[in-house]
Amino acid sequence: SFFYKLFADFIFKRSLFVTVDSSSMKKKIDNCFQSKIYKIQFGINIDVIESIKQSYKVKRKNSVLSPRGMTSLYQIREIIFAFNSLENKLLSLDFCYPFADTKYLENVKKISIDKSIFYGQLKRIELYKKFLEYKYIVSIPSSDSSPRSVYEAVVCGCIVIVQLNKYLLELPKLIRERIISVDIKNPNWLEKGLREALLCKPLRQLDYETKNYLDQKYQIKKIFSIINNLHA
Repeated sequence: SFFYKLFADFIFKRSLFVTVDSSSMKKKIDNCFQSKIYKIQFGINIDVIESIKQSYKVKRKNSVLSPRGMTSLYQIREIIFAFNSLENKLLSLDFCYPFADTKYLENVKKISIDKSIFYGQLKRIELYKKFLEYKYIVSIPSSDSSPRSVYEAVVCGCIVIVQLNKYLLELPKLIRERIISVDIKNPNWLEKGLREALLCKPLRQLDYETKNYLDQKYQIKKIFSIINNLHA
């Protein structure tokens, strides 16, 4: 978009520095604007997640949950087609979404199976509880940077199926081992992903590397450190 590029250029030239959440985004901005760019995650609230995990005890469903936006970018229709073709059916494929295109949502409901649940938009705490109720999360947008919902799902104990993306190579080992990458050009991508997911153990405890990479408190400290260095 010419308009957004012009707007971004105006802002970046007047900024002390810019933060992005992935190397691919950093490279893109470097090419366009040559600004002072630092790679810092947006961060997730690990303290809240851990607190909910302690208080909200529930048996996980042998089901798949899609937590991304209800638009064509997030390829929800493709997830449904793949799920409907599974030989060994899971209990259900359910959906929650932070936003939705009305027409797209209507089309999705037409092709989804009757037992699918559409939770709609959830507040953050309710989203974490949903993650604790499901074994598997699927997130295959056609374009992605560094998705918070994927990390939140893993920390909640889910195994997540995604498309192969560069951001996966940058993740801490504990998170990376619980994310299954697939090629959705393969007609059996979901079945293959679920077979691999069966071999993964849910995340139980976080190490320092993971917290330092994902926890929002650590990210804020990194930003303050940058500010202090610039004014030193």
